Amino acid sequence: MTKQGRSWEQRMGMGGLGGWVRQSGDSLDKDATDRDSRAMVPTPSPTHLVSSTGANGWAWRCGCGWGRALGWGLLLTTGWAAEPAAKHEAVEVKLNVAYADNANPRQTLDLYLPQERVVGRRLPVVVFIHGGGWQNGNKSAGKSWVQPYAASGHYVGVSVGYRLAGEAPWPAQIHDCKAAVRWLRANAARYGLDADRIGVEGNSAGATLALLLGASQGIAELDGAVGPHAAESSRVAAVVNFFGRINFLAEPVSARAGLTQAAALTGRLKVLFGGTLEEKAELARQASPVNHMGAGAAPVMTAHGTSDELVPYVQALELDAAMKRGGVTHLLIPMTGFGHGFQNAEANRRARQFFDRYLRGVVTEISTEAIVAPAKK
Repeated sequence: MTKQGRSWEQRMGMGGLGGWVRQSGDSLDKDATDRDSRAMVPTPSPTHLVSSTGANGWAWRCGCGWGRALGWGLLLTTGWAAEPAAKHEAVEVKLNVAYADNANPRQTLDLYLPQERVVGRRLPVVVFIHGGGWQNGNKSAGKSWVQPYAASGHYVGVSVGYRLAGEAPWPAQIHDCKAAVRWLRANAARYGLDADRIGVEGNSAGATLALLLGASQGIAELDGAVGPHAAESSRVAAVVNFFGRINFLAEPVSARAGLTQAAALTGRLKVLFGGTLEEKAELARQASPVNHMGAGAAPVMTAHGTSDELVPYVQALELDAAMKRGGVTHLLIPMTGFGHGFQNAEANRRARQFFDRYLRGVVTEISTEAIVAPAKK
C-alpha cells in the first residue's frame, strides 16, 4: 500500500492513547535531540491552521470573568516575543469537538495538533481548563496556553469547555471535565495521543477542576456519567495549578478584600452549589481538592500570588500541607506581590519544565524560588 493510500493511523503506527507556557524570547522546543535526522509526517488536512510565529505580542485573557463582577482589569497584554521559526510552525486546530455526545456548545473541546509528527510516536497531552468564577469564561481562553505546546511538536494541546453554574449546578463542572478526559482516551488512536501521559492545567476555577481531576479517581459523585465513554479512565498524570481555590469552607476571601468582592464571591458560590456554603457544606467539602489529596493523586505544581485577595495565599499553603501529609509531590512557587489572575513568563517556564518532567521524562531541575512582582512605577 502506498503512503498516500494508508490511513493516518497506519502511517503514524498508532493504536492507543496516552497550558500555558510561553516564555519571552524562548522557544518551547528545548529538546537536545537533533530532529533534522528524524522522519516527519504531516497530520491530516488541517481544519484550521495557525502559526506559532504569528504575533509579537499576545493579549492574554485570564478567562476568570472577575473583571465585571469585581471591577478588576484582567485583560493583560503580555508583550511576549514570538517563538522563533521552527520545524513545527503550523498547528492544526479542530474547534468545538463534542465530547458528551450531545449538541451543547459548552460540552465541547478544542484540539491543537502539530502538523508535523515523528513517525510512530504518540504524543503526551496538555489540557487547559479555563477560569471564570464558575459563571463566566470559555475554552477560547486556552488557545494561547496550549497552542505553543502543539507548536513545539512534542505535545497535543486541548482546551476544554464545561457547563457554567448558571446552566447546571455542582458537580456538573467536574463531570464535564472528566468526560472530556475520557473522550480523549477513547479517541487516542485517531489523534495519536498517549493515554498514560495526560497533564492538565487551569487558572482560578479551572485550577480547582484540574486539581480534582488529579486526585478524585473512583469517587462516583465526582466521576459522573457524562458522555458515552464511561469505561475509560479520567486519570491524569500531572497538574499545574494557577491560583485555584482548594477549600471552599475556608476563609472565602482575604481580609484585605472589600465587601463588594466578598459579596460577589458569596453570590457566585451560592449559584454553584444551589445554596449557601452553610446549607451545602457537604457539596462544598466534596468540591474542595484539599480533601482528596491522598495516595494516588497526581503530582502538582502550584503558582499562587501572596497578595491574592480573591483566593488567599493561605489556600496554597493548606494544599501544600495536605499533599505532604498524603505523600504526594507538590512544588509550591510563591508569587510574591502578585494578586489574582496574574500571568508571568517565569512561572510559565517552570510549568513547561514540570510537564516535560512528568509527561516526557525530561530530567530537569524546577526551581521553587519565589517569583517577585516588579515594582510599581
